[in-house]
Amino acid sequence: MEIINRTGQPVTEEELNDAIHAVEQILVKHATALPLFTVNGMAIRRALLELKNKRTMGSGAVKPYPETHQRGFITLENMPAEFPIECDLGIMISEDGRVWLCINGLAFIRFMPCKEEKGTEC
Repeated sequence: MEIINRTGQPVTEEELNDAIHAVEQILVKHATALPLFTVNGMAIRRALLELKNKRTMGSGAVKPYPETHQRGFITLENMPAEFPIECDLGIMISEDGRVWLCINGLAFIRFMPCKEEKGTEC
């Protein structure tokens, strides 16, 4: 069985995860013994993670979310220095209705719904 196909990419998702883990282990355990790999290892890790992300996106991993509405408060945080930017966009929705829209792993927009209590307004 081929671990690497003709494009130079790991064949299966498990082998891709193993490659990412191996690079991370070398970076952590052998950083002082292999200083040149440390510089290139970060680029290799980034490339493997990007490949994993592209495979995930291509497989339809992002599912449509039905439109929903709720009242609440929005805060903007960690503003990028310039637009447009190439980024990793993430979204997280908690059970209590809080929403985070993240850019490169940092919260960019936070939404907190109003608490439904007597006598309070949103």
